[in-house]
Amino acid sequence: LTRLNLKEMAYQYLVNYADAFELDERNWLAQSRILIEKKEWRKLYPLARSIRSEAKTSSTFIAYSYYLQGKALIETDQRDAAAEAFSQIPKYPMTETDLNLYVGSSLWILGYPVPACAALWTERKRYRNSITYWELILDISKSLQNSSQILMAAENLSRLEPENMAYLVNHSNYLLTQRHRCEEALTITTDLLERYPEDPTTRLNHGYALVLNNRTSDAHSPLSSIDETALNAADQHRYHFAWMELHFRTGELGKAWKTGQKIIPIDLLPEERAHFRSMWDSLQLEDPEQFQPKLSQVFPKDL
Repeated sequence: LTRLNLKEMAYQYLVNYADAFELDERNWLAQSRILIEKKEWRKLYPLARSIRSEAKTSSTFIAYSYYLQGKALIETDQRDAAAEAFSQIPKYPMTETDLNLYVGSSLWILGYPVPACAALWTERKRYRNSITYWELILDISKSLQNSSQILMAAENLSRLEPENMAYLVNHSNYLLTQRHRCEEALTITTDLLERYPEDPTTRLNHGYALVLNNRTSDAHSPLSSIDETALNAADQHRYHFAWMELHFRTGELGKAWKTGQKIIPIDLLPEERAHFRSMWDSLQLEDPEQFQPKLSQVFPKDL
């Protein structure tokens, strides 16, 4: 019936079917998709609540019902109530269903990364070979600044497409961000530099990988060859961070402090932010008069 564009008839058939027979989650799914397609938000809301009223409703469909409720509310300009409905989703694991990807991606598009991540993350083994899934996890995790999930997403994307330059660059980038497995990061950047010697982001990652592997003298060449204006905003931030750490490790504290002033700590991931604070605090302990102002005076928020 839906293929014949007789959506109202199809919907009424499903409603009657639900009344006549026992619980059937496939029926709820079909009803909800028709109502969303028709934008029948005032019918979608009671459907969501009725799903939860059934004693045998699975955890997956309880979570789905809160998504439907929030969807109906947000489409009728009730954003606070929608946010409350969406906040219930992480309490009910969604397992063994393709609804995860649908709900998670929809919540991400609507601007709710926390419940989106909750809907998706429980089924990461199920979707381990899905590029769409890991790209979505990467985007959501970046918005939440969840470093471990960012790295897992980057690793899986480079595993699934080992010749994809963007995925390999991201993989090496997030290995460096977390400041461990630096030798692995250097192996990746060395290979990328051989294949893409003119790419500024590749040179940046390689230079920083050399710094973190205590090869500071070797790091000067790739970092010095970069035209900062050719980098995007995120890479420019990492460019300054790499130079600050290089100067700090080689004892050029004045240069480290000067470069550090170009960095905005709140834009860094947690591990980078903690290391930035450590370097900045060390500079001020070294020479409190020269290296001013204090970090707390420039960035009063807790970092």
